[in-house]
Amino acid sequence: MHYQTIPKKHKPILLVLLCMLIVALSILAARLFGTPEKPAAEKAHMQAAAYPPEFADIQAKAFYVYDVNAGTAIFEKNATATLPLASITKLMTTLVIAGNLPASSTATITRNDLVRGEDTNGLIAGEKWKAEDLLDFSLIMSSNTGMYALADALNAHLGGDASTTIHLMNAKARELGFSDTVFFNESGLDLDATTSGSYSSARDAALLMAAVLKTDPSLLAETTENAESFVSLSGIRHTAVNTDTLVGKIVGLVASKTGFTDLAGGNLVVALDAGLGHPVVAALLGSTEEGRFSDMQILLRAIADYYSRQ
Repeated sequence: MHYQTIPKKHKPILLVLLCMLIVALSILAARLFGTPEKPAAEKAHMQAAAYPPEFADIQAKAFYVYDVNAGTAIFEKNATATLPLASITKLMTTLVIAGNLPASSTATITRNDLVRGEDTNGLIAGEKWKAEDLLDFSLIMSSNTGMYALADALNAHLGGDASTTIHLMNAKARELGFSDTVFFNESGLDLDATTSGSYSSARDAALLMAAVLKTDPSLLAETTENAESFVSLSGIRHTAVNTDTLVGKIVGLVASKTGFTDLAGGNLVVALDAGLGHPVVAALLGSTEEGRFSDMQILLRAIADYYSRQ
């Protein structure tokens, strides 16, 4: 059988035509079936490129804005970097206490709590509280002493030792899949000049607040108030002033928690409703004591703009 060969002079022309056909078919396929999914790294780069220019003014080392319903981040920076957590730790302490200490329990302030806490907030040794009131007070004021007293009550209730609550906190972190998080105390206070009382990431911090709200939104309800009054079981009246200066300025605020130590700098996590039944959590770590509030305002404006365009 005889096969006719293509003259050499025609081969370049045919190659060009073949390439043009392949390109045309690719364009047609894209229009019919859509473009293939871009690699995660490329998508992340595209997302970062779309960030508002004001993000350049954010002082925080890391942030993570989490759409709870979608289960995805809408903005992030260094989201998994491990950083000192400071008093954001108290969210995990709250989760563990709520899950293991009966609501009818009481807690007593001890001298050891006052020494470890390094803050009195008007609390005195021997003062007795309803556990649920002391928890609200401690979250609003970010009281280390109050959290240590609550941990003492939980340790005693479970018949454990002084490290029982901390073990439960780390076990809960593993249960929630927090790979960037570890706790050494119940308050987040620095252990010394070089070691933090807890470490986490902006992502885990945001997911932690989401977990508390999913467990029981009322646990953090009082953190939306500028100030609250409490009377302990010992008959002593206390006024708790919120450590978050943005409270009252955030539309749809659901929960708030501050954190600050020498090692951590300024940390802040807030949850708000971006729409009816549409919670969003914003967490930032490694800012300054005052910078965390201006940083959060930048994120909040970006969140509002993002959902206004959806």
